[in-house]
Amino acid sequence: MQWFEREFRFPFPVDVSPGILERLRGLVPRVRSKIGDGSTLVWTTRFEDSWSAQENIGHLLDLEELWSGRVTDFLSGVERLRPADLDNRRTHDAEHNTRSLEETVTALQGARDALLEAVEKLTPDDFGRAAEHPRLGQPMRLIDHLYFVAEHDDHHLARVAKILQCYGR
Repeated sequence: MQWFEREFRFPFPVDVSPGILERLRGLVPRVRSKIGDGSTLVWTTRFEDSWSAQENIGHLLDLEELWSGRVTDFLSGVERLRPADLDNRRTHDAEHNTRSLEETVTALQGARDALLEAVEKLTPDDFGRAAEHPRLGQPMRLIDHLYFVAEHDDHHLARVAKILQCYGR
């Protein structure tokens, strides 16, 4: 299923935050577990008229600024979260396949660590702060946003796994 076709419901309480934070913390170790001894060609070859495995990982890095910015939005009490670039221009223009995969993964680790540092100290009341998600057009709490980020991570990691499997990894 395409990401933009997904619908989201957030029926869980804010006290699920430890599990969601653990999912977010596990992103880079899960990426590293896929790298193995794969060749650069496997990682940088485009797949089904879409991004390569490396571009999918670069896309995760590209969105870290948005995710952190939305945490700031929640904590600032805005009514509507900042919008995403639905055309993913940043990823298309980044030329992630020309960088080393290790450089991208290291940058992703730093960005994710910063996001986690910002949210690990929050209170249940903070996780319950709400604003409207601009694309979904529905209210979302900070905890829902973090769940959304974890789901987005999983979506792209599943895509990477499929690409690597198709190329014999």
